[in-house]
Amino acid sequence: MVTSTTHKTLCGLRGGLILAKGQYADKLDNSALPLSQSGTLEHVVAAKAIAFREAMTPGFKDYIKRVILNAQSMTKTFNQSRKIRVVSNSIENHEIILDIQKNNLTSEQGADLLYSIGIATNKGLLPNEKENVMEGLRIGTPTITSHNFNEKDAERIAQIIVAILEKQDTETLRLAKKEVQSIT
Repeated sequence: MVTSTTHKTLCGLRGGLILAKGQYADKLDNSALPLSQSGTLEHVVAAKAIAFREAMTPGFKDYIKRVILNAQSMTKTFNQSRKIRVVSNSIENHEIILDIQKNNLTSEQGADLLYSIGIATNKGLLPNEKENVMEGLRIGTPTITSHNFNEKDAERIAQIIVAILEKQDTETLRLAKKEVQSIT
């Protein structure tokens, strides 16, 4: 089974999808309908169909390649830090999970610092975390790629993120916010 959002990686409307082999169809259908999902809305189905159609185009394939290249560029920069650890060490998709605990920050504190300068991130699970602690910091590259950021831009964003998480001082925040505003 594969699960995904339709709004991040597919650049469609907000939603999700589950892809699975036919042998799992009944179990999936019975677990989702009618317990956790009500009837379908035709305009939502149509919008997802359009996103899937666009995902089959050569342009979308080029876009996804750029999404991954941007993630790999950011990962390379994060891997140079002694206080930030990329959980997977390398990257093959759009999502990077960072362990920032050596900076004496929770993922929520790290996300708040970055948000204060205009960079949006989310919390994510680190390996072996118990319950729902979520001390990883999740960074994705579809949005910056949609805004035509290239690998060099992704590298610069990663450098800004490293500076903010490692230094955490007012002057670094001020300069980083100014730079993020000029980039965007």
